[in-house]
Parts: sequence; structure tokens; C-alpha cells
Amino acid sequence: MPPRPRPGILTATPWNPIVPPTNRLSAILLAAVLLPGAAASMPVYDDDDRQDPPDVRDDMALALADSTAAIFESSKVAVKGRWAELDTKPYAKTLPLCDGERFADQDAGADCSAALVGPDLVLTAGHCVKSLKECRQRSVVFGFRVGKNGKTPTRVPAGEVYGCSELLGRKVDQKTGSDWALFRLDRQVAGHDPLNLDTRPVTKQTPLLLIGHPKGLPEKVASNGRVRDASPAAYFVTDLDSFHGNSGSPVFHAKSGGIVGVLVRGDEDFDTVALPDGSKCLRTKVCRGDACQGEIATKVSEFAGRLPGLAAGAAMASEGLVNREAFSGAAFSALKAMAGAAQ
Repeated sequence: MPPRPRPGILTATPWNPIVPPTNRLSAILLAAVLLPGAAASMPVYDDDDRQDPPDVRDDMALALADSTAAIFESSKVAVKGRWAELDTKPYAKTLPLCDGERFADQDAGADCSAALVGPDLVLTAGHCVKSLKECRQRSVVFGFRVGKNGKTPTRVPAGEVYGCSELLGRKVDQKTGSDWALFRLDRQVAGHDPLNLDTRPVTKQTPLLLIGHPKGLPEKVASNGRVRDASPAAYFVTDLDSFHGNSGSPVFHAKSGGIVGVLVRGDEDFDTVALPDGSKCLRTKVCRGDACQGEIATKVSEFAGRLPGLAAGAAMASEGLVNREAFSGAAFSALKAMAGAAQ
């Protein structure tokens, strides 16, 4: 039986030509390549590596998170003047969670995750938007993340909410495992930089980073992932900590910061636990070592051809081929400050 759908997954192609960074995000990512230490269901694999952005100390990951978004049903987003109210529910009330489950005190509401890959272009999983009609019933929301106080936001600035205007491409192929969608927003995105594609083929043990909205929760960064199997033509298997709601999440190369895939499906999220009183609760499933089937991501090569300008003009530069004179100590300090502002 094929694994159940889940937000996100991607494939890869040979390196594209190297181009100079043209925006703030590109500069931060290239700086991260240059300086050491800048970068380091779906069940949990070994330790649970999910973090809220305020707890992340990786400048590159913070910059990437700033251009990752949540997909809500439009009926759950009410724009009122300068603000957009979000219809969310306490996570602990949406499921019978066992005591001690992480993030149980936060609220959830997103259906899928997405990534900004052009000034007005968004990438997600194909099963997250099944048609243009359904796409137009979805809202893309940036900034759905907890603040330093740990509280779930009940609203975001109205300017952080975008609608779908055009479905540029979509594929859900049960045979090959390919699952992706690209759509155009109702206007260009302000304040967030398009993410880059890393089109090099991934291989076993390629280090990965995942950003998205597991179980519809506020944005989480999951690090320390690896490619388990890259042999399928349309997808690769990972050990990233992901859940329902991560569908459509961009999967990044942990060193380059470029998108190598989009998460789409994986193993079961929870184990059922029988309690002494006869009731049952759900506990996050933990997979040790190579246990469980792994999480599936569609390869970037499956959809990169639909973005010829981006694929050829914004691919990440490889290590050792970057102009090292481009970043002085003062310049990098400024970039770190920009990344920190995303918190």
C-alpha cells in the first residue's frame, strides 16, 4: 500500500549556471556558505528536531523560514482593515493527545505548507490544491509563527495574506510518486524574498532541512535530516521529522539553502496508547535508526522546468565558486541582523 499523502517533496537536476545574488535572501544564503557554523504522517526520527523560529540559532534557516508560508482555507482568514484574523483551534483539542506532547499549548489551523519561489509564485504539494477552483479558495499566509512569548498569533498583518489567481502547473502521479503544484498569487509578495532552487542531484546522506506547518501548527524548522534513498526518478526518501500539514513544505539542502524537494507523504504520525482507565491517547511515533518507511519528497527536477527563469537564473552557487570578497565582516553582521528580524 502506498504511503498516505502529506504536504511536500522534490527532485534534482544538474547544476545551473552561477549568478550573482540579486536579493537580500540570496546574500544571506551565500554568506552562510562562506562562514563556518552558519548552517548546520510523518513521525519523528530518533530525536524530535522541530523548533519554533525564536529558538533557532541558524541565520540561514531563519532567512529561509521568512519565505515559507502556510496555506489556510480562505474561510478561516478574515481580513479586517489592517489585520487578518486567523481561525485556529487549540492543538490539544483537535486530537486526543497524550500528556507531554510537544506544542500541545499552541493553536493549529493551517492545512498545508508552501514556499515562495518567485515574486508572485508559490510551490506546494499537488494534493494541497486539486484545481484552480480549490486554489482560489485558499489563502497563503506569511508570518504564522509563534513570537518570543511562545504564543500562537491570532492575527497577522493583512498584507501578509495572499490569494491564488492562476494554477500554473500541477501533478499527482500515483505511479511515479510525483506530487507538486505551482500557482500564481493575486499580487507580488512584499517583504519576503523568493527562495532558490538547488538543482544538483541529491544522494544518500545529503543533509536536509525542512520548514513548514506540521499538524497545522505555527511554523517549525526541522533540522538534522538526511536522504535515505535517492534512487527513485521522481522522489527521494528522507528521515525528516514531519507530519500532516507539512505537505508542501520546502525541503532544503542544509548547506546550500536551496530547495531540493517538496514534502508530500510519509509514515503514520502517532501511535495509539491505551491508558489505565480504558481510554486512549495519541503519542508521537518515534522511529529509531532505519525503522519506518521514511518521508517522501518530490524532486526539484519534477517542476523546475516550469520555472525556466528561476531555474536558470537563481540556482544556488556551489561551495568554492563564490566570490569570497563579496562579504566583509561588517556586511555579514548586517545580514545576520536582517535574518534576526525574522523572529
